[in-house]
Amino acid sequence: MLRRTAALMAVAMVTACGGADDSTPGTTGGSAAGNGALPMVELPEGVTQDMVAAGQQVFNQQTCFTCHGRNATGSPLAPALNDGEWLNTDGSFDEIVRVIREGVAQPVQFPAPMPAMGGAPLSEDQIRQVAAYVYAVSR
Repeated sequence: MLRRTAALMAVAMVTACGGADDSTPGTTGGSAAGNGALPMVELPEGVTQDMVAAGQQVFNQQTCFTCHGRNATGSPLAPALNDGEWLNTDGSFDEIVRVIREGVAQPVQFPAPMPAMGGAPLSEDQIRQVAAYVYAVSR
């Protein structure tokens, strides 16, 4: 199983990097439908637009995009996070934080588990920033 997961991650890296769009992280306004723009949505208490922008950069520069695609558009290895459909959580900010922190050992619909923090050494602030980004693009 470990060998299969490693192989899937390698395929995802090639797919995501080779198929990445040319969006520039950090842009604001407009739609988040895969164009790299940050949506302006009502955020939960304690979550700021600055956290969303920082989370987009972490998402697209760490391992998140490897499986979930640039700008959270999804791939054959992991679901899109920008469509408002949730498979392993209810989509609330706190649940998104939990899923990022703990990972998904038994995915509902995709071939490989998600390791805690996507396998990246994220700080608590980065976890919350990525959760803010995912929360915003899913609305």
